[in-house]
Amino acid sequence: MWEPFSESARRSVVLAHEVAQKHASKNIDTEHLLLGIIALPENLAVKVLASLDIDVTKCRQKVEAMIEVGDTPLEGEMIFTPGAKRVIELSFEEARRFNHHYIGTEHLLLGLIREEKGIAARVLAELGADLENVREQTALLLPARTPPPDFDPKKYDIHLDSKFGQSTAFDVDAQAAMCTVPWFNQTLTTVNDALVRLGVFHGEFHWHKHDTQDEFFFVLDGTLFLDIENAETQTLTRHQGYTVPKGVVHRTRASERTVVLMIESGKDFTPTGD
Repeated sequence: MWEPFSESARRSVVLAHEVAQKHASKNIDTEHLLLGIIALPENLAVKVLASLDIDVTKCRQKVEAMIEVGDTPLEGEMIFTPGAKRVIELSFEEARRFNHHYIGTEHLLLGLIREEKGIAARVLAELGADLENVREQTALLLPARTPPPDFDPKKYDIHLDSKFGQSTAFDVDAQAAMCTVPWFNQTLTTVNDALVRLGVFHGEFHWHKHDTQDEFFFVLDGTLFLDIENAETQTLTRHQGYTVPKGVVHRTRASERTVVLMIESGKDFTPTGD
């Protein structure tokens, strides 16, 4: 699920989870993501802030002063708030803007600034980190960086927010017809704790697994190949479905434009095109 993320970006998200637990927060929000990023001193986001004379210690203190701390640290899985999910989505947009083939801490930082309603954005603005100067410093500090070849941002058009609420009719075919990129992922609606997502696929995705949730695929049009580790490839054609159990390593492929509905738990979920 986190394949496009650099090691530092993944570590930042893990640390955000740990910070949220420590503060007994119910969800992971933008302030936790910011604390996770600045906890790693050598990543590019921290270097960008330093180039703008922004002290990460002062930043941390400001953020922590604004966090409501519960009485007892929480344990277990946590979900992202809508604002935090929006930050992840915006980080993909920033990666595409830079023509980067990965998601790094620098893209997460820009996403935090763009999510203006969050505590992280307010703190960063107070310290002088506005969108344009952070973009400029990112470009200056990373002018010739060569991204890894296994992720093409042009392949992904990812939308995390649920597009349609309850008691709202929508046309799935019409939504698919609007897609113009090879790999499209849109959360259409929610049903209880589940997400109903639309995928329009042409190409292949990385081998990956979901540790805590099953994933259901239902083909509306085209042919979907589900490669399953140590098992036979499943070939799904129109109106055929298949559930990949949690923990099973798999890969989705489509040799032609294929339209798929996917259903899985919405708890602690961040799609990256899979």
